[in-house]
Amino acid sequence: MSAGLALLAFVGSFGAGTARAASFRAEVAQTFGPSSYSGTSASLEVGRRVEDLDADVSIRPSANLAGSNSTAGTSKSYALRLGFDTPGWTFGMSGGFSPELDGYRTHNVGFDLDLRWDMVPFWGAVTPLEESEVPVEREEGDQVSLGGGLAFTTHADKISAFGPAGRLLRSKIFEVTQTDLSLTAGLTYFDVSLSGQVTWSRYDQDLKVNLARPGQRLFLSGLAGLYQGFPDRSVYLKLGTDLLPRVSPYLSFNRTTYQLDAPTTVAWTGGASVDLSPFQLGASVEVMDPGGGQDKQTYLTLEGAFSF
Repeated sequence: MSAGLALLAFVGSFGAGTARAASFRAEVAQTFGPSSYSGTSASLEVGRRVEDLDADVSIRPSANLAGSNSTAGTSKSYALRLGFDTPGWTFGMSGGFSPELDGYRTHNVGFDLDLRWDMVPFWGAVTPLEESEVPVEREEGDQVSLGGGLAFTTHADKISAFGPAGRLLRSKIFEVTQTDLSLTAGLTYFDVSLSGQVTWSRYDQDLKVNLARPGQRLFLSGLAGLYQGFPDRSVYLKLGTDLLPRVSPYLSFNRTTYQLDAPTTVAWTGGASVDLSPFQLGASVEVMDPGGGQDKQTYLTLEGAFSF
């Protein structure tokens, strides 16, 4: 389905026609870290069930504010995502921007697609139905997924990495477009889920030749902290389980390499969410190794959600 059709389906779902069920989810998270780091994120997702298309269409605005003693101020970013979700696949369109802070600003647009297949488990009857007269049992929720995403981010900076303080006001704003290609895969089996994502980043200008300072607002997959840099390749893995009643623990890993000869970062995150329907609560601890012999950084995130 095209992006335009998905948007029209969402708008049309609020009108008259086939009966549709609405959904609502509000989320907020607060992160604390080194150097008095404080990050706040919030989102609101509203969806509609479109019976004629056997799909759920949603719109999700979000905002993020982050800063510490070592930043020039509070970094702000705003985004909007449109989603189209069917039993077999999900398509999303997103866009966002960060207002100027310390001479630096960004805007971005992206698209993502995820394909899902139900998986017949290896336990239970395995002979053909006509021979055994016993149907092969399915475990609800067991799935395999494959997907990808394409995103474009434009960085605009008035300051160069030059001069005695490593910064100099440019006579002309430097702009560089970052293109991110992501591949994702996931497996859910016996209430245990394993997912992964690899993202490659490319730039339309030579960052070294243009004396680019590291990108000032970098959020990495699965991580709560705000970082700086131009990523080259990022690998993200997550292992979670729903085997415990109401409690869903998880462990994730992120390893990212960068342009401009910046050191590789490695991060581990452990956390859990608690389902107290219609409320959900969660907490996580993130340990980041920034590389280059620097001290490890620890971030604590508390989050809550309300949905119906």
